[in-house]
Amino acid sequence: MFSRIKQNKISFFIACFACLAMLFANMRMVKNRNPSPTNPFTIAWDVYGYYLYLPATFIYHDLPLRNENKWLEETNSKYYMTPNFYQAHKQENGNQVIIFPMGWAIAYSPAFFCAHVYAKLSGYPADGFSPPYQWALYFMSLLYMIIGVFLLRKILLHFFNDKLSAITLALIVVGTNYFFQAGIDPTMPHNMLFTLNCAIIWFTIKFYEQLKIKHAVTLGLLLGWAILCRPTEILWALLPLLWGVYNKETIKAKIIFIKTNFKLIFILVLTILITGFIQMIYWKYVTGNWFSYNRGEKLSFTDPYTLQFLFSYKKGWLLYTPMIIFAIIGFYNLYKNKRELFFPFLLFCLLNVYILSCWEAWWYGETFSQRPVVEMYGLMALPLGYFVFDLMRKKFLKRIFVFSVLSLVLLLNLFQIWQFCNGIISTERMTKKYYWSVFLKTSVPPEASQYLEVYRPPWDNEHFTDDVSRYYKKEILNFDFENYNLEDKKQNVIDTFGYESKKCFMLDEKMQFSPSFSEKYYSITGKTYLWVKASVKVFPAVGASLNGPSLVITLNSKGTVYKYNATGINKEGVKAGQWNTIEVEYMTPYVRHAYDHLEIYVWNNSNSQIFIDDLKAEVYEPKVEY
Repeated sequence: MFSRIKQNKISFFIACFACLAMLFANMRMVKNRNPSPTNPFTIAWDVYGYYLYLPATFIYHDLPLRNENKWLEETNSKYYMTPNFYQAHKQENGNQVIIFPMGWAIAYSPAFFCAHVYAKLSGYPADGFSPPYQWALYFMSLLYMIIGVFLLRKILLHFFNDKLSAITLALIVVGTNYFFQAGIDPTMPHNMLFTLNCAIIWFTIKFYEQLKIKHAVTLGLLLGWAILCRPTEILWALLPLLWGVYNKETIKAKIIFIKTNFKLIFILVLTILITGFIQMIYWKYVTGNWFSYNRGEKLSFTDPYTLQFLFSYKKGWLLYTPMIIFAIIGFYNLYKNKRELFFPFLLFCLLNVYILSCWEAWWYGETFSQRPVVEMYGLMALPLGYFVFDLMRKKFLKRIFVFSVLSLVLLLNLFQIWQFCNGIISTERMTKKYYWSVFLKTSVPPEASQYLEVYRPPWDNEHFTDDVSRYYKKEILNFDFENYNLEDKKQNVIDTFGYESKKCFMLDEKMQFSPSFSEKYYSITGKTYLWVKASVKVFPAVGASLNGPSLVITLNSKGTVYKYNATGINKEGVKAGQWNTIEVEYMTPYVRHAYDHLEIYVWNNSNSQIFIDDLKAEVYEPKVEY
């Protein structure tokens, strides 16, 4: 072991230095976050959902989350891990299904069990969320980071010499957003998946070198585990399947290889299926179905966001991680030097980027650059390595120039990560004008904040307080039920009275929804957001429930609502038998597709008779967007 380290000491030193740099950055971030029992810095938000399988199964014996003992509410109120419990969805059978796959829980399980033993011995609450669990998960994530870096070094040394491996390792680990995901936010899944996928690459190499059952089983377990973490990780099966394929002759050779080694291939595939089947058993146990999908966002294969994903100022991968441009160029060098890897690597990268850019929340939340691509950097290190490999054989001045550019790109990556951590680069509101206003700045210029993308307030605190002169105002809806053709609902049109008119519309237990406004977003505006102000007059019948009527505004994509706001009647001073007013203000969320529908209607969620009139809405369209 020590002889191998001595033989490859440059790459070993770079790997150690990179790990220490990320550990130092992480300790600084943890100190700034000021962790405490009521301010958890690891088990919170999405990580809470990934982790939830473990305490639910082994502490509370409540995997269906029926919550009979209210442990979910009690622990969350004590440690405040999530402001709203979006991590699981209620089912018709009373169970709650966790929306995240269980692969992460497997990754976190060593930390969980060690912390559980320590909590019992030390007097901490053995509740799954007290400080020992938080810290154990934190240190486990750092361990995955260290393993991942040294696995990448091992892969690089298989293809390159020590010096070239060291350069490529530094460019990937320090020169990309891997440094942020592993060094600043290591408990998120991308750090662990990077390590897992590096292991898949390594054992694919070992499988083809030695053709042993142990390597087939190990590779199958790793692939199955990756799929348990994220179903789209099934793409990694392309590597062992297409390894060495690049023309007709190699396709024929691959078919012969599969036939000759059918037993090994069968064991590999069977191991993948058995491992992945664990998730389906959970779904069947909790929901009664073999498959369950409960996420708000979904993949939009026919209308991807690839250009935004790659180039946008909001979160463009190649803008915020320009080092990857050289890895992309490196596919040419990979083709020249290692043609047997070119086709499977290129096909995987193209498909993976396409699928990732199909996700409707394509900017992936509050993070630096595009976090899901970090998981494939172990693979992209090879085309980048061959780019450097060919560069080393160029003339001296060209080498100096390109290495200078690479060094500047690496430093830019570190500086922009520092900007992000210090609030100079915004988490989700970046625009072109704001980006260049803060470029290479150590503080935000006074005038720059106005160039940020509009702030979208929480749905329960939406009030249009902006300067009206900055908007164009137009009416989009005015139902007074006097002149509208409502053949399918004409029995509910009442012509004996209305609000300052003859007619109104009756809602009751048979007709709970009013005629609605529904228009495609692009037919209303070409801007990225709108303020909507709507109102309706409501006349509750004598004895009617005042909890019934609500004025609803939604934005939906192909029937799936992704922002819903409903405001009921203000009960103060309201009496049945008179006209009252419901008003609602609504800001559109980040619009997923221009063809999504804005809908406005009244919902009578009661068995009482409610009369409505003058359903109106107007929109405020920004005159200028940055």
